[in-house]
Amino acid sequence: MGLGQNKQPFLEPGGEEDIKIAPAFGIQTKPSDQAETEEEAQRYLSHKANGNVEKARTLGCCLANMVVEDIPAIEGHGEDWMLIDHIKILYIFVAEQTIRECAPDSILSQISLSYFRDVINEDIPGAYEALSASRADTFYQLSYYRKPQEQVASNMGFTLAHLYGEPNDWEIATIGEHLFSLFYEKCRQECEKVKYSV
Repeated sequence: MGLGQNKQPFLEPGGEEDIKIAPAFGIQTKPSDQAETEEEAQRYLSHKANGNVEKARTLGCCLANMVVEDIPAIEGHGEDWMLIDHIKILYIFVAEQTIRECAPDSILSQISLSYFRDVINEDIPGAYEALSASRADTFYQLSYYRKPQEQVASNMGFTLAHLYGEPNDWEIATIGEHLFSLFYEKCRQECEKVKYSV
């Protein structure tokens, strides 16, 4: 996921400068790599022309604002600030995972993630440093894709407890399971409202 990075190398906000083609930086590319890069650039221009880029930007900001707006509810879980910080990290993971799953392609996914990370970096300083330092993203990815699929929420809850330092704490695992399920559904519904042009 590139924790600690708030921009993807391919896309940065700002009009036509969003497109960065490798040869412009003097990077030697094979013909197949160059063709792929040109194809991505064309897809980006198509997405920009039909309004998909703006929709992806708006979605990224929207999901980030959902995380930020839920912070008072997260902080309502008492004064255990370490647990609260871990819950914020769980929410960030859930939002980013949902963006990846719902975007029609990697270009729109990267645009949404870029804007999502901009808002998170501004409103929750240090969040990505904490994600990277704890390797939470790796642990959550492993839990998210572990079989059987119907146990994902439970797996995520126990991963929260593990990252918190209490792997056998059923109360924390239950909180994690509950919050994962609620926030995942909330993010999913928001993503599904976006009607990308094809």
